[in-house]
Amino acid sequence: MHTRVVLVLLSGLASVAGDCRPPAPGTQSGGDAVAADSATIPDSAVTSYGDSLQVVLSAPTRVQVGEPVRITLRVRNVGPKRLDLGLLGREIAFDFLVARKDGVVVWRRLEGEMIPAILQLRTLAPGEALELADVWDQRTNQGERVGPGEYTIRGELPTDEPEPLRAGPVRLTITGG
Repeated sequence: MHTRVVLVLLSGLASVAGDCRPPAPGTQSGGDAVAADSATIPDSAVTSYGDSLQVVLSAPTRVQVGEPVRITLRVRNVGPKRLDLGLLGREIAFDFLVARKDGVVVWRRLEGEMIPAILQLRTLAPGEALELADVWDQRTNQGERVGPGEYTIRGELPTDEPEPLRAGPVRLTITGG
């Protein structure tokens, strides 16, 4: 059964035959825009955790002002054995952060949200992935429309560790006005 859920990976609760530690410095790779003039072809960034877990963040490279922006986070078991994931929350939590070119975060998906300390266990077979997605309406957390410009998007999976698992950044250009 393929389940689409909002995912939080508790790194202390992942068990596989293989290394599931965060990537060593320099092993995280950012994606390049496939086609800078196409809103339908996403930019993506891949982060590998050991030899068993891969987190991919995808979003369009270019959209018009006011156009909804679909952002996707995919967590995939790239190892040869089953991967047991500890997931947190009644509705599993994940976060997206959108920042202006100057680094100021204009929108966080989980802004002001409380994540319940409810643990769920999910198993991913080799090659299986969980896809987590949301749509950003190009509004700040204060409800104001953002303007044209360059933005970056990052994905975060809060864990039981002090630091969340992270994916990104991917670049987004908002055009028009």
